[in-house]
Amino acid sequence: MQRPATLTVSNISASDIGNYNCVVSSSCGSPVTSANAALTMNSTPGITSQPTGDTKTVGQSTTFTITASGGSLTYQWRKGTTSLTDNAKISGAKTNSLTLSNLLVADAGDYNCRSYFFMWKYYE
Repeated sequence: MQRPATLTVSNISASDIGNYNCVVSSSCGSPVTSANAALTMNSTPGITSQPTGDTKTVGQSTTFTITASGGSLTYQWRKGTTSLTDNAKISGAKTNSLTLSNLLVADAGDYNCRSYFFMWKYYE
């Protein structure tokens, strides 16, 4: 008879990091130990270098860059609260460096970048 077993570790802290395994035993034989499953923890993202403002004239280009640390990071640049996408004028909308080309007066505004991290592991 098979009985699945699950270990859930909630509210993970640094002291929980390590290898976990399962020991299965019965009255019919010697205990058997599973392979290890490693529990790791990525640090939360942090912006270590903020983008700086810039003043340009119509037709010029500008680049905003941030430096972030943490796990596997993703980025999303926004103008105000509107997420940007790459096009003929915008490049790097989902990277740490945003470039705006051939500027128009309408491109003036507040630009910001959100940095996220994601973490997943697959074990066999």
